[in-house]
Amino acid sequence: MTILNDDVFEHILRECSVSGLVNISLVSSHFHVSAMPHLLRTVSLDRNPEQIIGFLDFIINSSHKNIDNEILGLGRYVLTFEDHYHLAAAEPEPYPISTWAPSLTKALALMPNLRSFVIEAEIDDICLHSPDFVATLLARPRLTDIDLWGIGPTATTSFGQAMRLEEDTIRLRKVKYYIGDDIKQLALLKGEGFGSVLFASKEYLEELYFEAADMHNLLIDEQRSRDSLNVARTPVIFPKVVSISLSNCDVHLDALTQSFPSLRNLTFDFEPFLIGEKGVKNRIVSFSKLMSIKGSYKYISSFLQHTTCDNLLRLVIDSLWDSITGEDVPAFLVTRAMPGLKSLHIVHSENSVVSWWKILGQSLPSLNYLAISFETEATCEPENLCIHVPRLMKYVPLVYISILFEGFLHTLGSRASPEVQAMVTEQAVVISYARNIKS
Repeated sequence: MTILNDDVFEHILRECSVSGLVNISLVSSHFHVSAMPHLLRTVSLDRNPEQIIGFLDFIINSSHKNIDNEILGLGRYVLTFEDHYHLAAAEPEPYPISTWAPSLTKALALMPNLRSFVIEAEIDDICLHSPDFVATLLARPRLTDIDLWGIGPTATTSFGQAMRLEEDTIRLRKVKYYIGDDIKQLALLKGEGFGSVLFASKEYLEELYFEAADMHNLLIDEQRSRDSLNVARTPVIFPKVVSISLSNCDVHLDALTQSFPSLRNLTFDFEPFLIGEKGVKNRIVSFSKLMSIKGSYKYISSFLQHTTCDNLLRLVIDSLWDSITGEDVPAFLVTRAMPGLKSLHIVHSENSVVSWWKILGQSLPSLNYLAISFETEATCEPENLCIHVPRLMKYVPLVYISILFEGFLHTLGSRASPEVQAMVTEQAVVISYARNIKS
């Protein structure tokens, strides 16, 4: 009988899928012990409350600390923990947060190698029923990524208290948070609350998602003169941040470009975020390293009106104005955003696509990749989507193109004349667009 070398077996396990690891773990007790570390490295739960609570109990019952306070057991193998199930979503709640929050904190304490933590439950309520939760989470020495939901006053206080103990050990790289329903805006202060977590990690952060945040204190350092008559303002630098998503935030454009000098990717989510400096009008701010912008046409337009982005390569317009036409395409959008653009993604939601492309189609001399999604139905003319728009593509030097009709191509054909019906079959549409790819 050939005995498989343990080192070889370990390499095999690293390449196995989750289902493969499960099957291997059922072969024997030896295989079970060998497979579990690989199964537990990334834990993503989204099925039901019983699954999540059962996993927490599993970690608690299979892990312990020895006499030297060293973590033993399966908890030490968990590198990523993700809870994507809204435990508090049901009415009445079958498992109120008060019943499982202490177990979550206890299980976290048994995951010393945790690197990424995501939970879609109200963090404020967790902190209320398990006061040590935040301190336990931030004490994970290898923690780099957090994604937290429902931050409110209780959680903010907990973060501030925990940071007094962990300020020198925090090394977060990716932070994403959502505020709770009971607060309208989260003030991010350098020395208090959740803002202190970001400030302590400023040398390491690479990706940030801000929601309903007042960012002025976090991004600007104010020093008063001895006579208190003058205030010197200097930017707080986050040197490694390359991606930012903003949703309904109070922040100045100057502060963004000064505090995030390495910014490459910018996303606008939900409400507008821009607040101009008082007394400053028509000032153009340079984002020299910005390469990708994503958001609605309205917010992208507002941003580009006040900025220059000389290295912009990718634009994702996830919704156009309902009544936009080609004449509404402003000159600054064409001159500042389009000339060097390599990748463009657009979602069309109205019957204005022809006039839009008459203007825009001739302004993309460098475009290689184009993705268009047509989401309208009743207001769309099949000739526009399937005949006229493809012809306008001849101005664009495309290499790749993606066209998505949101399940209504057959409806367009049924409303058209017999001649047009023959032109809007899937095959005919594909050929129509492909024929007009310049390259």
